[in-house]
Amino acid sequence: MNKHTTISKKIAAFSLAAVSCASLMLVPMNGIAAPLQHYCITASASSDNYKKDTIVLDNNRSVTLSAGKQRHWFSQNGKYQLTLTAYGNLVLKETNSGNTIWSTGLGNDYSSNRSFKLVMQTDGNLVLYDKNSKAKWDSRTLIKGGGNSYSLRLSNDGELYVYHYESGHSLWSSRSEIECTAKSNTLLRPSQCLTSKNRLYCAMMQQDGNFVIYRRNYGTDSVVWHTNTYNHKGAFLALQQDGNLVVYQSGRALYNSGTCYSPYAAYKLSLGDDGILRLVRKSDMREIWNASKGINKIEKMLDWAVKIAADDTHGYSQTNRLGPNYDCSSFVSSAAKQAGFRVSADLNTRTMREAFKAAGFEWITWSDIGGPANLKRGDILLNEDSHTVLYLGNNRCVAARGVKNRTKAEQISEHDYYDGNWGGVLRYNG
Repeated sequence: MNKHTTISKKIAAFSLAAVSCASLMLVPMNGIAAPLQHYCITASASSDNYKKDTIVLDNNRSVTLSAGKQRHWFSQNGKYQLTLTAYGNLVLKETNSGNTIWSTGLGNDYSSNRSFKLVMQTDGNLVLYDKNSKAKWDSRTLIKGGGNSYSLRLSNDGELYVYHYESGHSLWSSRSEIECTAKSNTLLRPSQCLTSKNRLYCAMMQQDGNFVIYRRNYGTDSVVWHTNTYNHKGAFLALQQDGNLVVYQSGRALYNSGTCYSPYAAYKLSLGDDGILRLVRKSDMREIWNASKGINKIEKMLDWAVKIAADDTHGYSQTNRLGPNYDCSSFVSSAAKQAGFRVSADLNTRTMREAFKAAGFEWITWSDIGGPANLKRGDILLNEDSHTVLYLGNNRCVAARGVKNRTKAEQISEHDYYDGNWGGVLRYNG
């Protein structure tokens, strides 16, 4: 199997910073402190089989298709076939059965141009371009900074992934789920991951031993859930036939979902487009566990705001301000309400402070913040006389701004941080 890794400096630093805290006391919901003692995994989960995988595209390489042409690649064992179709769809199938395992989902009548280019870019992003050099699909694995090299590979297990040479990890996987049977467990090895089908979330078994769900945003990723098992190099994740999801190191359980069942059965672990990791018993499709607590209100608030900003049907208005158009304060308030905070969408900059404090936010004056370097993702920057924005992290904000000299697409948008003469910050610590 191939290896996977984090996709930004922020992720790489997570285990040393954001998770450097006291160990989490595990209290599984059924009271079982560890997997059944008669069953324990002791084998190493490390693997260098990625060296045997087919290199589809190496660093800074591309393949271009003219009208009516196709391109095929096969896994080394011949069991899997990857095809860039004449319609610009990238499709992974089982060779013998012809069953589709994964595709970019662009369809068979996607474009009349029928001229496409698949590129493994030097920034780590795998991109499918049309005839006009417009990106039609990408892996969302862009890494900021240079000096790195990548490749697109196909494994003997039917997995397509973007590999990072310098770290020996991969950045994206075509898998959004894994399954075990009643007779065998399935492992997620150090640096392997699951990627949601919309490519917005990644659940990664890190080499430091922590299993983490990230929300991806082209190199500015954020953590939404983790097992708190950092500092255990070589640990791996096991989906067991007793229904328990366990992080092991040298046969010792560091974390478990507390879902031991008997007799053994088949289970599926999947990462949804909502960022929620779910464990399901296949016999009755009953969900027995999920990691939904990781998708906290702040992330939901920012997700809603970013999606509205990306949709050009929304613009700025101070009269029709509760949707589909918004002004600065109703935009922030609506995002918070959509995330489950008990605030009205009809707030203004003068009423926001007290309303958000009542909803669990802390008011921190700008002098106490000490400048933009101390802002945190999810902060609400507020000038009570004029403006408010949501802070996304990494010097980026999202906001609704006035119409002067701005197109409708620019009226609600992401933008770089700027000095707005902020009176302070509303910060949620829940």
